[in-house]
Order: sequence, then structure tokens, then C-alpha cells
Amino acid sequence: MLKPLQMEGRFITTLDKGGVLDLATQQSGRELAVVILLRSNTSDDVKQDWMHILKEVGYKRVVFLRADTPGLKINGLPVLDCIGAKAT
Repeated sequence: MLKPLQMEGRFITTLDKGGVLDLATQQSGRELAVVILLRSNTSDDVKQDWMHILKEVGYKRVVFLRADTPGLKINGLPVLDCIGAKAT
């Protein structure tokens, strides 16, 4: 979760599903969620699990990106899937 940015010292931290759910309920806008999956964890079951969790708190669209190359910025990550209503 990048907004709000989660840091431990100088390092960006990862969140488990519970942590994401807690922070997601605090966010005011819930049009779009972006989930970055590790290359080894991109199955449809994993994506459906994230969809269920994020839809529960009101997200309308979820985009899945693959963390493909070390050091690659989020803006360049490959899109795996986009589920939900298109943003207008």
C-alpha cells in the first residue's frame, strides 16, 4: 500500500492482507486499488482472494501488477489483470 506510504526507517514495507484491509477502510476514495504480486504468486486464486477482500471494503476496480524486475518502478510493471468497472 503506497498511500499512505508505509516505511520502516528508509525502507518501504510490505503489508499482509489484514494490514491492507485495516488501511483500506481508512481511505476515503475507493475507486481503484492496485495490488503488486510477486512473480511466484500470481495465480487466479490469489487474485480472487484479493478481489474479495478489497470489494468487501468498497473498491470498485482492482488492477494487478507483477513485481517482475528488481528496481523497476511501479509505473513500468506489467499488468496481469484488471477486474471491475472501468474508471470514467
